[in-house]
Amino acid sequence: MFEPEQYELIDFGAGRKLERFGTELVDRPCPAADGIAIADPEGWGRASARFDQAPRAAGQWSVGGEQPSPVHRSASVDGPSPADAVPGGAVVAAVPAAAVAVAAAADVVHAVPAAAAAGGGADAGSAASSAIEEGLVPWSVCHGRSRLLLQQSASGNVGLFPEQAANWVWIASQVDRCRNAMPKGRPRVLNLFGYTGGASLAAAAAGAEVTHVDASAPTVAWAKRNAEASGMADLPIRWLVEDAIRFAQRECRRGNRYEGVIADPPTYGHGPKGRAFKFAQHLPELLALCGELLGTPPESRADGRPPSSPTGRSDRFLVFSCHAPGFGPDDAASAVSSVLPTSDGARIAGRPLVLESRDGRKLAAGVSVRWHLAAPNDGEPIE
Repeated sequence: MFEPEQYELIDFGAGRKLERFGTELVDRPCPAADGIAIADPEGWGRASARFDQAPRAAGQWSVGGEQPSPVHRSASVDGPSPADAVPGGAVVAAVPAAAVAVAAAADVVHAVPAAAAAGGGADAGSAASSAIEEGLVPWSVCHGRSRLLLQQSASGNVGLFPEQAANWVWIASQVDRCRNAMPKGRPRVLNLFGYTGGASLAAAAAGAEVTHVDASAPTVAWAKRNAEASGMADLPIRWLVEDAIRFAQRECRRGNRYEGVIADPPTYGHGPKGRAFKFAQHLPELLALCGELLGTPPESRADGRPPSSPTGRSDRFLVFSCHAPGFGPDDAASAVSSVLPTSDGARIAGRPLVLESRDGRKLAAGVSVRWHLAAPNDGEPIE
């Protein structure tokens, strides 16, 4: 749900996808596109960047017709997939100079001359000045109030999973619902495996107090720069470099509860101290913790009764998504249903995450489950 000028899936097939992020046309591997015919082979020659990954070798980007060059990997992270660097690339829209300072903290794969960045200043501190001098200027796309900085990283990612945009819209609507139901204050939202902050910014812009958790320090720094670039640096967002499950465990022991929980775990990842996250092994524990953080007592999970509310209101929501092979919408909905009530005003819907091309073809991009506990007699659909 991006505006077409911000993001568009141009074509896919033969194990790859061709996407336009702003003005940058990016060609990357995509296992979900295996066995599918490319619709417009000639269009792929216009790509401004291509990523290739050889078995047991460093990834390679070729930019604007240049020969591929290897890029260096950083540590694995506890997020949807590794984020190996922070923004630094071609410019689509101007961003504040302070927002590019983070580029000096990690390897940069692709950059353009700083002169290409309109609107940048020279008074953002030495780190920002250094980044500008080296040409480490991010390009960006917008979604709602959010400006999301992008860069070609060693993992082949660019800092954005566009299939999540529909969830961001739904999260904002749920925050608005919770806020209207509360006599005062802001709804509290926890974003686990928060990556570069798209969901956190959507929730904060809608009026939530957000706790953003990711195990990668560079990724959390990237998310904070997204907030700065979006003019949201002053919104109530806590940025935490933490192991998601261990943080959730501590929050449960402290008795902290949230109106909303967002979780987008990886298939495999590592916490900041090397603790592995394995999807099949750790998913039940993760979802049980999410249920407890939403105020679901153990007995409500067994008999379908709704969770108690620390604010005295019933409004609650969860967004769970994943990209685990062979794990479909029904599997995801069943897993969530095992820890959250599905009656007395609670609603749940599992759905595939998809990207739709300009010719209407759909590319699978994971699964998502939306759960919310609505006020009595609230007839709003969950989709």
